[in-house]
Amino acid sequence: SLNSFILWYDIVTSNNTVEILGMEQELVCKYFGGTYDLLININGKIYLIDFKTSNHISYKHFIQTSAYRYMLSLYNTTIDGIIILQLSKSDISFNEYILHIDNIEHNIFLDDCLNTFFGVVYSYYNRLNVEQKFKNLF
Repeated sequence: SLNSFILWYDIVTSNNTVEILGMEQELVCKYFGGTYDLLININGKIYLIDFKTSNHISYKHFIQTSAYRYMLSLYNTTIDGIIILQLSKSDISFNEYILHIDNIEHNIFLDDCLNTFFGVVYSYYNRLNVEQKFKNLF
């Protein structure tokens, strides 16, 4: 996976102006938190990058990154795109899954992902509330 990342990074830096803005940064808000992998400026556009070594990429990965995007906004950081970087464990290769915030279809998808995430968070805390009330009643 490391060599797959190095290949990706070498390709990106050979053709673009690149600045790393953050790595493995913990983000926290009132009800949830997480750690993003990489925040990078490529040619003046800021991308949130999440590394994956799984065999497949699904919508769940974008639900996670949409929550990171939300938390970055709480820290006054606006991003231009999200990249899920699937790094191969078996050979030196990668796949990029890129969403651009200025693409309306991508932005709507990310909003739907965030709403899905918020629904799960709400359900979790509401379940805890119901459980506590049940204990108090019986």
